Amino acid sequence: MKKLFVFCTLLMCSSLIAQKTVPKLIETGIEFHQAGKFEEAIETYKKALKIDKKSPEANCEIGITYISLKEYEKAIRHLNIALKKKSEVKLEAYIAKGTVQDLLGRSNESIKTYEQGIKEFPDHYLLRYNLGITNYLKSNLLEGEAAALKAVELNTFHASSHFLLGACQADQRKNVQSLLAMYFFLFLEPDTKRSIGALEISGAMERQGVERTSEKEINISLNLSEPNDPFGATSLILSLLNTGIESVNGDVKSAEQQFYDKTNSMFSTLKESREGNDGIWWDLYVDFYSQLQEHGHLEAFCYYIKQSNGGATVDWLNENEEKVNQMFTWTNEVYFKK
Repeated sequence: MKKLFVFCTLLMCSSLIAQKTVPKLIETGIEFHQAGKFEEAIETYKKALKIDKKSPEANCEIGITYISLKEYEKAIRHLNIALKKKSEVKLEAYIAKGTVQDLLGRSNESIKTYEQGIKEFPDHYLLRYNLGITNYLKSNLLEGEAAALKAVELNTFHASSHFLLGACQADQRKNVQSLLAMYFFLFLEPDTKRSIGALEISGAMERQGVERTSEKEINISLNLSEPNDPFGATSLILSLLNTGIESVNGDVKSAEQQFYDKTNSMFSTLKESREGNDGIWWDLYVDFYSQLQEHGHLEAFCYYIKQSNGGATVDWLNENEEKVNQMFTWTNEVYFKK
């Protein structure tokens, strides 16, 4: 009986040591990974797995490091183990596994992984966003749009979801919706490499359907595939605006002033079309832009989201810091706090 008691005590002590050792090894492995020392991280995680080969945390972290080393099949093997148990890293493991499958060109498997993850974590925006990206890259634009819309609904301030939504709309030639999403992205992320891409897409959407054939002739083509499109009137106004407002009394307007005038007209038209419409396009985007306009912050907004253009735009921002600060005081302390 004494021998049995001693044996059980030793087992308990061994288990307690393992419980303390594995997390420490994982923490050290993460530090190696963050320092770019991937091989050292792998060896450290292997030590943790020798103690507990089914540890979700150790398997997830070693899987993520294998991704950095481009050893994708090894990554999937460990991520599958991490997904077998409930743990704090299960969401991360789903995202990592779907990413690896995408990198291997197995996008259909990636979609299934994200959809499985969504069943377990229906309220997490990153799974929706990643699902949207994969569908977008497969040219499944409607599926990509649906996932991006849900991601935006779950996290209004995730800039990448707005970019994805804007790109899905641009590829469907839905210029107004694309601009609504891209402008919000630029509001959240105005001065990065992606911002330049967003401005390029926005510029194309602003000019969509307008072609100058000569100095005096301009052709306007409209998308009439959806006759009951609630954004149709705004799209028409946008096209018409691109045929004029380049000068006042013979004085040519700056590009910045032209953009402000077009955006002001666009938002005003959307506000007039608001009644009877709902959903994210109206409840988030149109309502926000309408209130922004109504509270006198549209000018600051127009310059702020275009700052990647540099030049006169940045000069204006430097000279009007107070207007920009007032805009953010309103958005942060009034509009998004209500």
